[in-house]
Amino acid sequence: MKSITRAIDSSLKYVTQLSQRSIVRAIDPSLKYVTQLRPSGTEVYKVERDGVAYVLKTNPLAYHAKDWGILHIRQEIDVLQAAEDVDGITHLVREYGEIGGRKVSLLKEFYNGTTLRSLGGFIKDTKLQKKLESVVRSLHSIGIANLDLNNNTNIIISPDASDVRIVDLGCGVFSNNVTERMFQGSVNMDMNALEFIFQQ
Repeated sequence: MKSITRAIDSSLKYVTQLSQRSIVRAIDPSLKYVTQLRPSGTEVYKVERDGVAYVLKTNPLAYHAKDWGILHIRQEIDVLQAAEDVDGITHLVREYGEIGGRKVSLLKEFYNGTTLRSLGGFIKDTKLQKKLESVVRSLHSIGIANLDLNNNTNIIISPDASDVRIVDLGCGVFSNNVTERMFQGSVNMDMNALEFIFQQ
C-alpha cells in the first residue's frame, strides 16, 4: 500500500513539474525551469538561463488570488525600478506583459542563501545588522517603505553568513502615493521590525 501511495505521489509531482515547466516556457522560452520556490499569493519559480539563476514571478490564474497577485507583482516592478541603485535587494532583470492569461510577470536576480525564518528569525551579527539597516534606510531615503520585514522569508542570509538581501518588495509603498503620516507610519513599522530582528 505504501509503495502504491509513493508511486501516486511521485506521478502527481511529475505532472505538477511538467505544468510548471510549461508555464515558464510560455512566459520566456529562453528560461529553464529549476524548481518552485516558497508558496505565496503569486507563483514563484527558480529558473536558469545560460547557467545563471533567476527568480520568475507570475500571477496565478486561480480566481481567488489572481487580482492580488497582479497588483503585488506590478507594485514590485515599480519598486524595483525605483530602487535599481540600492544595494542589498534582488534587482529587476525584466518585466513581461500579458502572456496566456497571465497579466504580468517579472524576472529578477536570485540570491542563494537561507531565509531568516529558517535561522530562527533573529540577526545577532553586528555587521549583518548594519548591512540590513543600511538597505532599509536606503529604501526609505528614496521614498519606499512598508518592506514586510516581519515576514522573515523575505530576508535571505548568504551561506557564509557574511551578507544579507531583501528578496521581496511587492508590499512596498511610495511616499508620493500616500499621506506623509501614513508613510511615516510605514517607516516606523520597518524600523520596529528591525529592532525586533536585532534583539539579543
